[in-house]
Amino acid sequence: MLRQRWRELTTAAAFALLAVVFLVGARDLAFEARGIPGPGLFPVLVAVATLAFSAALAGTALVSKNGAESEPVAWRRPAFGCAALLGCSLLMSLVGFVAAMVLLVGLLLLGMERRRDRVSIISVVAVPVAFYVLFAVLLDVRLPDGPFG
Repeated sequence: MLRQRWRELTTAAAFALLAVVFLVGARDLAFEARGIPGPGLFPVLVAVATLAFSAALAGTALVSKNGAESEPVAWRRPAFGCAALLGCSLLMSLVGFVAAMVLLVGLLLLGMERRRDRVSIISVVAVPVAFYVLFAVLLDVRLPDGPFG
């Protein structure tokens, strides 16, 4: 019971730390630009929502009287996903948006999900390019540049 509670509190703290990383990363992005939502709006909204859910998880872990569960908690996949997201968000300023997103999608599809089919391999490149076209070309949002663009 106590072990489960500590796992939930550790998970809540890890997500709260991730939210702080998002807030720090978004501090230089405009929340509003030219009368429309700017590039800082989405990271701030995600960070605030993540902080709220982290607080809710921590609160339920502290208030819960029976923290014991009948099934073991699978924490490796969410931890891998969070580590991949955090690592790629930190790399984004060094290698650029597209390269970091190729790495992130590759880690999630090929590493975490262990998918090796043709659609997954194509998605590793197609998803970041689609996001780049959506944000940089269509919405005119400035994305982090790097040696790879």
